[in-house]
Amino acid sequence: MMKRLLVLTLAAVVICMPATILSEDKEPASTPEVKPTKEAKPTSVKAIDWKELSKVLPEEIKGMEAGDLDGGTFTMGDPTNPGQQFSYSSVERTFTTETKGKDDKEITIRILDYGLNKMMLAPYTMMMEYDTPDGSMKTTEIKKHRGWVITEKDDGEIENYQIILLVADRVMVMFEGDEQTSLDELTKLAEQFDYDKLAEMAK
Repeated sequence: MMKRLLVLTLAAVVICMPATILSEDKEPASTPEVKPTKEAKPTSVKAIDWKELSKVLPEEIKGMEAGDLDGGTFTMGDPTNPGQQFSYSSVERTFTTETKGKDDKEITIRILDYGLNKMMLAPYTMMMEYDTPDGSMKTTEIKKHRGWVITEKDDGEIENYQIILLVADRVMVMFEGDEQTSLDELTKLAEQFDYDKLAEMAK
């Protein structure tokens, strides 16, 4: 589903790009002189270390067993030139509980920091929506943070829900539940999350 979202979003970006059309009897207009401007703001910054991000994850959810932390921080680019480096961090924890007569119920909370990298964040800042037989994505806002509610379906049956929220224009917090988890349950978890602490880390 997320791969499909990325493809659709990038396609939308291409479609919306302005095009310059030149007639055969006209020459292209001269390029205006570009005056020096103030130094541009960095397009990316060093991502928050995953071990620091893990401190924001809840250690327990009532009635559920907390799994081990999983995560890491990754850096790519020229190690001698900070301006040509890109890093991102991710951390997650899955909570499970046994439900009577059914498989284990699972909820995963994940944090991703893309370090203000515009290319990676572009699909998520367009706030697009869709509704298909395979699922839907609707915009939402929780505690003043914009995001989406994603519903995935399989043969018309709900397979899982996801809530994704963007914090400080660079960090995404994701709440994902399986088919046994209600959207109301995920929403309550999202409302209890400490976004202020995460936003402070991202300064």
